[in-house]
Amino acid sequence: MKKILITGTSSYVGNNLKKWLLNEPNKYSVDSISLRNDSLKGIDFSEYDVVFHVAGIAHINETKDNVKLYYEVNRDLAYETAKKAKRDGVNQFIFLSSMSVYGIESGVITKDSPLKPKSNYGKSKLQAEELISTLEDEDFKIAKLRPPIIYGKGCKGNYPKLASLILKTPIFPDIENKRSMIYIDNLSEFVKWIIDNGARGLFIPQNKEYVKTSKMVQMIAEAHGKRIQVTKLFNPLLVLMKKNSTFNKIFGDLVYEKSLSKYDTQYNYFIDFKNSIKLTEDKLKKIVILSNHHTYTYNFRKEIIQRLLEENYKVYIVLPYGEKVELLKQMGCEFIDLPLDRRGMNPISDLKLLIKYYRIIENIKPDAVLSYTIKPNIYGGLVCRLQNIPYFPNVTGLGTVMEKESLLQKVLIQMYRLAYKNASCIFFQNEENKKFFERQKITMKKSMNIPGSGVNTQHFSLLPYPCDDTVEFVFISRIMKEKGIDQYLEAAEFIGTKYQNTKFHVLGFCEEDYEGKLKEMHDNGFIIYHGMQSDVREFHKFSHCTVHPTYYPEGMSNVLLESAACGRPIITTNRSGCREVVDDGINGYVVEQENSLDLIDKIERFLKLDFNSKKQMGISGRLKVEKEFDRNIVVKAYYEQVELVVGD
Repeated sequence: MKKILITGTSSYVGNNLKKWLLNEPNKYSVDSISLRNDSLKGIDFSEYDVVFHVAGIAHINETKDNVKLYYEVNRDLAYETAKKAKRDGVNQFIFLSSMSVYGIESGVITKDSPLKPKSNYGKSKLQAEELISTLEDEDFKIAKLRPPIIYGKGCKGNYPKLASLILKTPIFPDIENKRSMIYIDNLSEFVKWIIDNGARGLFIPQNKEYVKTSKMVQMIAEAHGKRIQVTKLFNPLLVLMKKNSTFNKIFGDLVYEKSLSKYDTQYNYFIDFKNSIKLTEDKLKKIVILSNHHTYTYNFRKEIIQRLLEENYKVYIVLPYGEKVELLKQMGCEFIDLPLDRRGMNPISDLKLLIKYYRIIENIKPDAVLSYTIKPNIYGGLVCRLQNIPYFPNVTGLGTVMEKESLLQKVLIQMYRLAYKNASCIFFQNEENKKFFERQKITMKKSMNIPGSGVNTQHFSLLPYPCDDTVEFVFISRIMKEKGIDQYLEAAEFIGTKYQNTKFHVLGFCEEDYEGKLKEMHDNGFIIYHGMQSDVREFHKFSHCTVHPTYYPEGMSNVLLESAACGRPIITTNRSGCREVVDDGINGYVVEQENSLDLIDKIERFLKLDFNSKKQMGISGRLKVEKEFDRNIVVKAYYEQVELVVGD
């Protein structure tokens, strides 16, 4: 069996190759990784036979601001990855380059064509090729691919833009032209051939046939049951636009000479152009995801989104814009900006949200809708019920309103009854929330318990346990009363005064009026307040224990899951969404909510443990997370339930 590593988890080519190879699971083992956030340093390539490097940036407009990024990602990262692969003993490195290295916009590319790239994309790819080539020797084979336009179901770039245009126009110019293209399955089979043969060198894969644009247009229209008239009527006018770049992209000639793509061994699999268009234009299933925050959606849902994209679903993300949206778009999601007040209960603004959801979903006509958090769940559910669309809400917690009987609680329960009545499957993050629904007689056609959002155990890897000359505790949460900040601060002051070898850290954004108190305690040395942090792993590196004394109605605490995954003991409250992550006395301690004395007692009990006992607590937590809370469990549950309803 050959073990292959694909760099670039959001790559269209990489994801399709992975699926293609895994059709033969006894012959290939395939992993894919992201190289974002300097993750290359922590990856061991030594177990792999082949590294297929597809990570890079493309399909974005080149500007003065992103010039540096092209070279950092497409050139420098590729070279560093190749160097690491060689150091770690990988036998074969396959680099996905581009036709852009020639800098030719029209004409025929031959073996003698010079390499004169014009774009930063082309230049960065060529420079990467040159650097990587210097590493080749008998033990490290390098294969470089320069494919033409790649197309297939779910592809990006100019092909889907043209296909979208075709469905809106009754006529199209009939201009004689030729283009080299390659269907994604043909490319995947070619890469498979390279892997099987341990091939090295430069490769120019392409379809057997050149493509005439107007002929392709007719095939695309036919695949959708649409008639389109091609005509030479506009040709004299269009010929005057030959120097226009848009004209050349659509109607220009740009081909590889056929002799460049002839190899000793033919592919085992070759889909002809007509059938490749049929397969490409086969209806994409559409999923809409309703959420309330960009960070939570990216951090906790990206693996589910990635799986759907890999399975050729078109994914629409509907939420307020934020910086993580750009990462979701890079993955291949369509984004719709929809601001919403996450906590307010203004009937007018909520009615507007309901109407906007209705219009968005009516316009997209998705095959299914996934939703997270209270407002998207309720209003998304109402819209899906009205439009008879399969609906999968995730109960991420019930909110403080559901803690006590009130008029508002009764109103919300009635709204849940209306919204969830026809839900295809309701995902619960803890058993207590499900029992609450049952007690309130909220109809559930189907429901499933999942381990919260799960945790990405590769991203949150087991960290070395720090020496405990000074024992450091960390509180990671939104700063609000129900998250137990008062109890944590009381414990920090008491313990910090009694035990000089302790430190108490606070991470999080202030959602309530705690700024003054945090500053005062920071200045007095009782805590170290760090504000909002984008990567909590840096704090887990030196912390010994995570304290999470919340009494907020959690679904399942991501703070606890991530801390345990990193090998850190946890101290948290005895309530649903928290106690599930703790085996009391094994990987942490459970305390009574709003009980500062109990919290202090458990922190002191932790301090009295020797170093090895603290370390073993962390390891026990890691093992528990791997067994019960791995995010792949959540992804599998979601995908299987969605496929049951909307699959072929």
